[in-house]
Amino acid sequence: MESVKNMIPMNLKSHTIHRTLTHMTRRMKEIKIDDETREVLKQALLRLSLSARAYHKVIKVAQTIADIAGSKNIARQHVLEALQYRPKHE
Repeated sequence: MESVKNMIPMNLKSHTIHRTLTHMTRRMKEIKIDDETREVLKQALLRLSLSARAYHKVIKVAQTIADIAGSKNIARQHVLEALQYRPKHE
């Protein structure tokens, strides 16, 4: 039985990937992060050896925390809280 993934034409796969990346890039530009928070993210990236995927997950979780707190910007405390939710094995 052929997998669903193999049934999708290659040009459609490329289009979907491109659309996803474009959306992620646009979304990242919309996120407002001050210099102090950006430095916390940079230190986490280096000290925890975060992959690009893990780095973006932290930002997404921090954005959710900021949204729940009613903040339009991601603050330092939002990033620090998001880092605490990471699995210990990563």
